[in-house]
Amino acid sequence: MGYNMLDQAIEHYRGALKIRRELVELDESFKPKLADALSNLANAYYGKGLLDQAIEHYKEALKIRRELVESDACFKPKLANTLSNIGVVYRSKGLFDQAIEHYKEALKIRRELVESDACFKPKLADALNNLANAYYGKGLLDQAIEHYKEALKIRRESAETVESISLRFMTTLILLGIALGTRGTEEDKVLSKKLQNEVKSMLEDSVVIRSPQYPEVVSLAKILDSLVGEN
Repeated sequence: MGYNMLDQAIEHYRGALKIRRELVELDESFKPKLADALSNLANAYYGKGLLDQAIEHYKEALKIRRELVESDACFKPKLANTLSNIGVVYRSKGLFDQAIEHYKEALKIRRELVESDACFKPKLADALNNLANAYYGKGLLDQAIEHYKEALKIRRESAETVESISLRFMTTLILLGIALGTRGTEEDKVLSKKLQNEVKSMLEDSVVIRSPQYPEVVSLAKILDSLVGEN
């Protein structure tokens, strides 16, 4: 989405938010929609690079969603989404401690949700991957590798049946390889080479090649190659 389109989105989201606030003043049952409106505006601010404004609106949505979860657990998935979004913004700002704090809470909720329904497993893998990324950014390689491995296990189970997850599986595969290559023990080097070979074979798959995310995956794979070395 270009910047002009984002400006238009922000304008319309602000209008929607104003209406949602007015509705909540009349009836608090509109609070879930108010949280949605705040999140939508925060997403647009993030897309435009207005990180402080994004955090401000995500945090207001977070406050509402915490209150909603106290009365109805069905709001837990959206609470986890908001925590993850805040983590993403903090990681973009290089504030890894704050990102880790929010990612950890999101991960805790995702684990609880999986206990009640296995359909939440893909989101659990996302939460593990997010936390691993933040640990890696902070230089905590042991913790990053631990969480990448758990995410990879979940995604490996899903990759054969859900096409969209296979690309996420590849991304986690590469990120784990990069983290192992960065840590660089002899065992790490063997495993990262194994992961590199697996990635190379998957990059030749026609479904993967047609994906819009293919160039991004290839760029990550090149980082892994630079650490591990070409065959």
